[in-house]
This record gives sequence, C-alpha cells and structure tokens, in this order.
Amino acid sequence: MTGNNDCRQAYASFSEEDFISDEYFQNWVFTPDAKSNQFWNRWMAEHTDKKHIVVNAKKMLQHIGFKEDWPAEERVQASLRQALAHIEQREGRLKGIWRRMDSLWKAAAVFVLVAGLSAVLYFGLRPAGPLEMVYTTDYGKMKSVKLPDGTAIVLNANSKLRVKRARKNKPREVWLEGEAFFTVSHLNRDPRKVEEHERFLVYTSGLTVEVLGTSFNIRKRRGKTEVVLQEGKIMVSYNGLNKPAVVMQPGDLLVYDSLIQQVARKTIVAENYTAWTKKKLILYDPSLKEIISYLEDNFGKRIVLEDKALGARKMEGPILLDTLEDALFVLTTVYNLSVVEKDSSLILRTDQK
Repeated sequence: MTGNNDCRQAYASFSEEDFISDEYFQNWVFTPDAKSNQFWNRWMAEHTDKKHIVVNAKKMLQHIGFKEDWPAEERVQASLRQALAHIEQREGRLKGIWRRMDSLWKAAAVFVLVAGLSAVLYFGLRPAGPLEMVYTTDYGKMKSVKLPDGTAIVLNANSKLRVKRARKNKPREVWLEGEAFFTVSHLNRDPRKVEEHERFLVYTSGLTVEVLGTSFNIRKRRGKTEVVLQEGKIMVSYNGLNKPAVVMQPGDLLVYDSLIQQVARKTIVAENYTAWTKKKLILYDPSLKEIISYLEDNFGKRIVLEDKALGARKMEGPILLDTLEDALFVLTTVYNLSVVEKDSSLILRTDQK
C-alpha cells in the first residue's frame, strides 16, 4: 500500500497490526520525510478516532529491538579454514586453485564469508515480533482481545492493556489500567505441579493476580482495585505490602484501596460485576454517586450532581450502557432530574415540576 489519496479510506479500517505490517507506514516511522509527515499528520487530523491506534503502532515499531552480533576475526578465520578443508576433501583440487588466487580474490572470499555469517547471526537473533502489544479503548468503547494462548479478554472503555510477548519458560504477563474481563486459557495439566510458563499474571498498580485457568474481572479506577472471581480460582498478592496473599473462590469480591492501603472482601453475585461486557451496568446496591462515577470513567464526561444529598440514594436494577444518553435517561427518569450542559460538563438538577 502507498500513501496517496486513494488509500486514505483504506487506512480507516486498519488495526494496529495492519499499520505495523504496512510498508508505507514502516517507511514513515523509520525514515520520515516532509511528504510522509504531511500525509500522516493530515490523515490523523481527519481520523481523530484512529489517532491512538497510529500512535500505538508507531511506538511498537520504534521499540522493536534488533541484536547485532559481529563475529570475532578468529571465528571468521576458523570458519573459513573449516569450509576450505571440507571442500578440499571432496574436490582434491582446491589447494592448487586457492594458491593461485591473488590477494584480491582472497579478500573478496573472506568478505563474502564474513557477510554471510553475520547475516545468519543477525537474522537468527532477530525477534519474531514486537516485545509487547498494547491495546487501548476510547471512552464509550469496548474491545475484544484474543491472546496467542487462547486467553480471551474484553477491555472496557477508557482502559489500557499491555501484553508481553511469550518467552520460553517464563509466565504469561499482562498489565492493566482500567477494567477488563479475563477468560484465561488453562495450560496446566498437573494441578500438583505448575510449570513456570503455565502461570498467568495480571499486574495493576497495587495488586498482582495469579491465575491458572479461570474467569474473573478486574477494575482499577480512582485509587481502588476491585477483583471479582466468576469461575475457577485465583491468588491475589499485594505489591510492596506486608500482607498475606489471598486465594479467592467464585463469587468473592476483593476491594483494595491503595490510598489508605485497606482491603475489604465479601461475597457477591459475580455476574452483576461482569454485566458491562453485555453493555449493562449492574452495580451491587449502588448509590447515585457511584453510578455517576462509573459513567464518568466509561464515557469521559464530567457529571455534576447539583443536590449532593441525592448522591447517597440507592438504585436497584440494571442500567443499559449502550450510550451515555440512554444511561442519563434512566437516571433522570428514576430520580426526577433534568440535564443541563455547561462548560463541557453535564449538570443534573432536581426537576421542579
């Protein structure tokens, strides 16, 4: 694909992987010029919803490491002698031919061997792909991610997931900011002995969740991390705190407040906490204030409740999260409120009628 006007529309459907594989995009990342800079800056300005994908793809290309290994002179000479001896043994006439070669041809032969050996070492040590993949979601959007091991992840709005490339005899590792639902592929065959590469670790700023094969939800917002186990078994450890690790059972909710370093644990209906994957908000006995905070985190809009006393009122039943407008319609109907937009904020006022 080339960077002309005809391909602008085609790029609009590109994923991060598509951009990484595109030759014109690669040339812009590694050897930018005025023309390619103008094209991509203009394209991102026209497709603001895709700008973060372009930025992520560019960062991943820039962080792909390549290791060069130039062999020592002794190693080159040893390889040369070994190759010549092998050929001489088979042909018998090589010595005479080699003695008659002038110094220029000898130098050329050594150069070819050095270049060939270096190429083998260079491309042999080259990584198979990016060292890590980064997935992000905009406000009001969700994304499904499938890892090479079969693990399925649903990333909620306003979230970021970093996935480290699989390494031999190393655990599977991901880093989460925001909220995600995990269905981890079960690699462990012997529950009595867990191999290092069979472990699955999810890191947040305050907790590390270790999994063998299970379904669970992690939500990290506003200084709190909530872990809900739907199926299987997980172990949660505290980063940098002298607290024992916790083994969770299905239906367990663990809430860690990193600001005051306090832990709460209770039993809940796990499906209520994962209903967001079906575009429903089912909080556990939520207050209006908690609902507003959730909508702000997911849709990126500041919502101000004019009557602060209403914030403590509870609400039961699901709220559809398909759009912010639908959620606000439910809130204004239930609580008899009206919505006024002011300075990029939404003001919820008590309806005087």
